[in-house]
Amino acid sequence: MWRRSPISSGCPKLPPQDSSWAHAFCTYGALPRAAALGALYAIAFGSKEGAVTLPAVIFLLDAARGRLGWRDLPQYLEERWRAYAAMVIVAGALLLVRWEILGTIANPIGPLGTDLLIDVPRIWTVAEVWGNYARL
Repeated sequence: MWRRSPISSGCPKLPPQDSSWAHAFCTYGALPRAAALGALYAIAFGSKEGAVTLPAVIFLLDAARGRLGWRDLPQYLEERWRAYAAMVIVAGALLLVRWEILGTIANPIGPLGTDLLIDVPRIWTVAEVWGNYARL
């Protein structure tokens, strides 16, 4: 459906009677789209901390798809700065809240069960995990 990423300035041609989220996303201006993207990013970031990498993933996917060269970078950022700014502001705000609550950005306590791995040589764990990856 999308020829570009949803945060790009170009939207697909949709019939005027279409009431889908894509129509609403493309009908309104860039600032409401950036605010909506920020809200969705806040939900993603709040549910899984790995979402902090989403802006970089979007950028790298756009670059890998062949739409982005070094000369295209200023135009790319000019078109999408609101979306990236929204995601950076949301990430900064949520990291600040996390720092205020926990006293640190990263969890000082490791995952459960890591104390059991002290006695297990790391090479045996890696060998077992790679077998599962190959099976998948």
